[in-house]
Amino acid sequence: MIKLEKQAKKLIEEAKRENIYLVIRFQDFKNRSLNAKNGKIDNANLHEATGTGMHAYTDSGHTGFASVDTIKDEKRLINCLHCAITSAKAAQISDFEKIPEIYELTPIKHTILQKPQVDPFLVTNKKMTADLLEFHSRIYKKYPNYALSNTAAFSSSAWRIFRSDGTDISYKTATSILISTVVSSEKDSENEFYEPSFGLGYELMLDSEEKSNHIKRLINKVKYANDLRNCRQIAGSHRALLLDSSIAGVFVHEAFGHTAESDNIYLDSPLFKDKRFNKGAIVAKPFVHIIDSAGRNDRGFTPFSSYGVKRNEIEIVKSGKLNSLISDFITAKKAGAVLEGASVCETYEDIPVPRMSCTQILLDKERTIPLNFDHREVDIHKIHKILKGANIFQEFPEIIYLVGSSGGNVDTQKGNFQFASTLAFRLTEKDVELIKPVSFSGITLEALHSVERAFGKQIAIPGLCGKAGQYIPESTKAPMILLSPNKFVTIG
Repeated sequence: MIKLEKQAKKLIEEAKRENIYLVIRFQDFKNRSLNAKNGKIDNANLHEATGTGMHAYTDSGHTGFASVDTIKDEKRLINCLHCAITSAKAAQISDFEKIPEIYELTPIKHTILQKPQVDPFLVTNKKMTADLLEFHSRIYKKYPNYALSNTAAFSSSAWRIFRSDGTDISYKTATSILISTVVSSEKDSENEFYEPSFGLGYELMLDSEEKSNHIKRLINKVKYANDLRNCRQIAGSHRALLLDSSIAGVFVHEAFGHTAESDNIYLDSPLFKDKRFNKGAIVAKPFVHIIDSAGRNDRGFTPFSSYGVKRNEIEIVKSGKLNSLISDFITAKKAGAVLEGASVCETYEDIPVPRMSCTQILLDKERTIPLNFDHREVDIHKIHKILKGANIFQEFPEIIYLVGSSGGNVDTQKGNFQFASTLAFRLTEKDVELIKPVSFSGITLEALHSVERAFGKQIAIPGLCGKAGQYIPESTKAPMILLSPNKFVTIG
């Protein structure tokens, strides 16, 4: 990104003359993707955008926002500023909600860059096409009668944030993802199998080991396609559940994580009591912990909020008790929570909202059974052997193992959820049975209270969160999770 100190200084001085406190957000965004379908390239996309968003605050804390698709044109930037100022003054006249907390923020200056090893925007179209088609063909030749799609996507977002208090924050995020989707269609059924790999840059496409592991994980799922036609559908019931890292991560992010965002004060959440965060409430057994934290190599890395506030590692649940919220400066104090710096926006045109980065569930070591294999390869007999060896069937004679997530829905206000699995198995001490995929539904906090054990290390799963219509890369980390039967948690 070009130097922006001159533009920021001029804007802040102009705002000061109007007795306005200003937050400026410059963005330089790039996205590139390539898709192959059924043996050939289907489409390619390149999108680049730069722009500026501005929040103007009156001395009472009333605010207005405006944005413009330039970071260099001083005349247009000044016009955008005055639009934001006019909006803020109108909000003051109308006595809209005030946000005086902006004046409590501590000024900071910092720069953090998330750098890929290989810049995907310097790779030629010819090279990217050849690499994707080579990967695609390795899968397509195995399943020429199935619908196959492979997508490689790369993005880079550089931010520069200035505030009237002297804050000057610069950070850059980078993401890459490689997705395989196989759809097997038979006379009376259709099944979709999904497998992702992710990283920071084009090095993902050059990682032969990960690409081979990716294909192995996918094949080990697709091999069940033919058998799914004839396997039985089990009746809805309350049973012990074993969740793989994918559906466990979806549960933690979608069902629980969104209820832990501080802007729920405007709606409702089972984590609130009388519109205040119910800190200390017991929501799980004492060996369960949930955090939100993305390191520099994680998908979802956002070291600062979109207002220039340092983002913390957020311990949402600590030893089974509510400890903190995914909060921003606008709603943290109102919710009775600590400010964690978690507000993020997708583009310079958007208003930031509290949201997750990399949401993780982990259990104490004594409640975690180690694995010497990658459970994503769906070697069901290895998993069965681990359960037997740990005497799990003595406590839970029947376990339904859920693999992958193929969609669902949540109601964060009521605390309900429903997710569908890609595969499902019925496990007993003597038997392993493939069954038709089932849904996993219930009351979020009841499901969390049912978490009993973890198997293996946390595995990162990439995602794209669409809160408030803004689509931002995120991820989850979870081991396999065992839930005890609960009358408020159902499969079927």
